[in-house]
Amino acid sequence: QQLRPGDFMARWRVGDEFIVLLPETDLAGALVVGRRLGSLVQAVSRNWLLPVTISIGIAVYPEHGSTVAELMDQAESANFQAKLLGKNRVVIAS
Repeated sequence: QQLRPGDFMARWRVGDEFIVLLPETDLAGALVVGRRLGSLVQAVSRNWLLPVTISIGIAVYPEHGSTVAELMDQAESANFQAKLLGKNRVVIAS
């Protein structure tokens, strides 16, 4: 419900990983969406027995890569950094 009609979200690899594609979205827009999704997940699960937070890695074309493989590697590295830094955050690929 938080994504535009042309955006795409799907499970990625194992069951607790997802990928979100945001066509025609720059880094600033991706950050807004990432932070909004993180806040929403945290708020919705606040009263659950086990509240949930998410870690997000962002990679943007062409700044972080020119191929799908490069962009995925960069996004996954950024996501790994988000988890290392304490989770529940958005990290931009370097």
